[in-house]
Amino acid sequence: PEAAARSRWIYRRLGDEPAVLQVDNELAWVAGLGGDLAAQVRVASAVVERAAAMAPNGPAHLHSLGCLGCGLVFMGRFAEADAALRHALRIATSQGDLYQIGWLTGILAMQLAFTAGPPAAEQLLAEVRPRVAEHPDPGFA
Repeated sequence: PEAAARSRWIYRRLGDEPAVLQVDNELAWVAGLGGDLAAQVRVASAVVERAAAMAPNGPAHLHSLGCLGCGLVFMGRFAEADAALRHALRIATSQGDLYQIGWLTGILAMQLAFTAGPPAAEQLLAEVRPRVAEHPDPGFA
């Protein structure tokens, strides 16, 4: 928490608000990894809102949508997760960001496995795998 507060202070002083958003997004991930999925979703949702206003489709917007979607999947809030992840995938696809496409697809495939069954997840992975072959993610192994 101290390092994050210091990072925020430094980035704000430099006028780098997109970096402040990235710090906040990383804190959302830390909350979720620590078992507080509600905090992950709450913080990531706030970052999504701020990032969409500041730099729609920018890195902080993309990354926070992924963080939000992932937290929502693990909370069982599948419709909301689907919307966030697909939005992030649209951004990543428009930017040609193969790494982001890979990991976002992996999380979306897990969500599909839970909601629509393994065949839907396998189909999505089969569609995306050839595009991300040089940036493998565990979901594509």
